[in-house]
Amino acid sequence: MSNKHVPLKARKVSFAWEDTPLHWVPGDPFTTHTINVLHLLLPAGERWFVHVYQQVLPYIRDERLREDVIGFIGQEAMHSRAHDEVLPHLRDQGLDPTLADGRAGFRDFHRRGRQGLLPSTGAITRSIPGYLSRAYHPSRECSTEQAVAYLATSPAAVAASAAVKPQEGAA
Repeated sequence: MSNKHVPLKARKVSFAWEDTPLHWVPGDPFTTHTINVLHLLLPAGERWFVHVYQQVLPYIRDERLREDVIGFIGQEAMHSRAHDEVLPHLRDQGLDPTLADGRAGFRDFHRRGRQGLLPSTGAITRSIPGYLSRAYHPSRECSTEQAVAYLATSPAAVAASAAVKPQEGAA
């Protein structure tokens, strides 16, 4: 993996949800809705990261670290907004995007994990100690450079970029 420093810069992303079907994982409503739950859970954590890092920002003296923290704050703020944007679409589809009244059980998660649609219960269980280790660093997963390169060419990024270009020309 490359040790090249890649500055974190928040990308303004927005998605057009109106043409997304209710069950966007074809033939599998359970997996669709399991992944949809991330739109409910992640924004709170991302807003918490923003809050915590804004509190510590005045104490950071290393300029490169400060720039990275500012980029991370912007990235997490944008992520939380992007997740929040799907909630009206879920409501329009007749779903109540809250966590109350769910009927899915562990067996459903286990089955989808065996099918490769969600992380397997074994993989999740085995990964926990590594993430909790004092020696853990995200660079073990991949480099920031790899993540930025993927995000710049992902289907979502390409669609978002195409949607932004006509708006820029109108300004």
